[in-house]
Amino acid sequence: MNIHVTIGIPAYNEETNIAALLIGLLAQRIEGFVIDKILVISDGSTDRTTEFVKLISDPRIELVEHAKREGLNRTQNDIIVRTKSDILVIMNADVLPADDKCIAEIVKPIMRDASVGLVGGNVVSAPPNTFFESVIGSSHWFKQSLYENINHSETVYLCHGRIRAFSRDLYTRLVWPDSVPEDSYSYLLCKDAGYKFLYQKNARVLFRAPQTLIDHARQSQRFVDGNKQLRAHFGTKKVKRAFHIPAWLFVKAFMKFSLRRPVHMALYCLSTLTARLAPFKALNSRQWEISETTKSLLSKAE
Repeated sequence: MNIHVTIGIPAYNEETNIAALLIGLLAQRIEGFVIDKILVISDGSTDRTTEFVKLISDPRIELVEHAKREGLNRTQNDIIVRTKSDILVIMNADVLPADDKCIAEIVKPIMRDASVGLVGGNVVSAPPNTFFESVIGSSHWFKQSLYENINHSETVYLCHGRIRAFSRDLYTRLVWPDSVPEDSYSYLLCKDAGYKFLYQKNARVLFRAPQTLIDHARQSQRFVDGNKQLRAHFGTKKVKRAFHIPAWLFVKAFMKFSLRRPVHMALYCLSTLTARLAPFKALNSRQWEISETTKSLLSKAE
């Protein structure tokens, strides 16, 4: 018996990448499941996002247009309302599957084990277009090697919004509030509901790291403010435990990366400190500014 899968894509001004993403998804290997639909919700886009979606002819592609921007969390809530499948895969619109087995790999743990509620994929930094992007992209290797060694990869840091798979039992419980980082919220809700989270390293997607300090600062702002909001929903103790990184693991990964790329590590630390020292204000998901440079064209050839 085939498992039914919906792929949901929230999109805001994603004309650069959306067509390539859809083509990549239509080329995925189907192994023991069927893709019911690829649901793209254009969240008040003012560019040619919807036009490019309509150019891809396939009956599984469904386009919904929000008249005005509602924000990522509300758009993902809309995806859930429109989904009836056994498994829901939510992907950002500015990524690409790294190969043709990405979807098969991300749904595999849920297909095999009913106690798995949430699966995180492996996000891979694309080759950089700028030197600053090379600094941030290289730091991703440092963080990824660190996170994969925390609690056998069972950590909130590997539940990334760029690609996740949800069981029906879990996604039907989800309603994202406006003010929370949706990826961390889904992880904490999964654990609270008694389901397993698994990291699937073979489910790989390419993403574009920030190419400017401003965009890096915007992402840092969302993380810092979002962590505060999570505590209001799950309590300080649970959130602190979820985000705890053992000191010895951090030092080990830090030293390893610093020895390999000392200049990149020094500049990454400086840029992150600069971003964290910037003034913050409480924002909800409709107010967060978009990191424009992360939307630059991706290509599988990279």
